[in-house]
Amino acid sequence: MASGYTISASKTISASPARLFHAWMDDSDLRQWLAGAKFTIRKVTDRKLIRLDWDGGKSRVDVGFLPRGRNKTQMGVGHARLRDRKEAERMKLYWTKRLEQLKTLVEK
Repeated sequence: MASGYTISASKTISASPARLFHAWMDDSDLRQWLAGAKFTIRKVTDRKLIRLDWDGGKSRVDVGFLPRGRNKTQMGVGHARLRDRKEAERMKLYWTKRLEQLKTLVEK
């Protein structure tokens, strides 16, 4: 793409959208599953969407929360404006691992 590469990752997690949303907004939770990430929140739609500038605005991340029955949520991450295929592959693996770590955190 002219604006760079885009990847996505998603995970269905046994938690409410409110709980997953909290895991993004709470510093203590963030340190447990997204430690070291450098981002700025651009826009928040409560329990539905979070938009981020990633790594000083070099790329963009959209996080969506979709209820999937009682106490289950599908959380999707779209990461855009990645500079090349290597970075896209690295971020795909990164988000897959981070979502699994988040699942472990909220399902314990």
